[in-house]
Amino acid sequence: MQNVAKKFEQMGARAKVYEPEWKSDTPFLRVDIQEDKRGPYFDICANIHLEVLDVQPKEKHLVLMARESHDKKPKFLCGFDERGWFAAALPEPNSVKWHPKTKPNLRRGISDVASAKAAPPAVVEAEQRKKVKPRKRNHRVNEASKRQGEWFFIPDRIEVDEKLILRDEPIRMGSRREHICEELYRFGGDVVWRNWRNPNGISEYGRTCCSW
Repeated sequence: MQNVAKKFEQMGARAKVYEPEWKSDTPFLRVDIQEDKRGPYFDICANIHLEVLDVQPKEKHLVLMARESHDKKPKFLCGFDERGWFAAALPEPNSVKWHPKTKPNLRRGISDVASAKAAPPAVVEAEQRKKVKPRKRNHRVNEASKRQGEWFFIPDRIEVDEKLILRDEPIRMGSRREHICEELYRFGGDVVWRNWRNPNGISEYGRTCCSW
């Protein structure tokens, strides 16, 4: 736990890493941003092994990994953006797509800050169509997309029923920071239910067999 806190210090951040007060065989992990008299800090509570895969002090970013099981290793990109410190959960892709002639076109998994920050395939393809210059690809706003935290928005033209457009709709990933969309139209997807134990949601089937 102390080694993880030292890694956060390398990128200029404070981190409190500790185990939950209760004892349980169920894996538990919470990565959040809290604030005290000294300012904001990373509040990390876990009863499983934690490991920092990569630290980039100049960029003020690092990748944190937890080992819940042999095949389940949730990862987080932690760092500093235009608003302050953040912690974003990283969905583990089957592959990370890169721009041609920059890195391998396909790379398995997330292993460092570069692959964690790599845009989703849809964004990479949009950047290639728009011929976005390399120096602008990591910008929060470029010709192909706009990024807000862990969300990417790609301009597109679609026709929808105005009655189904939601105004000032909140969106967020799990328990991470909430963002507000001026206009939002949803389609597809699956219905999920959320509680404090399952901030990312559980399916209708999971709800029928899980205690609340």
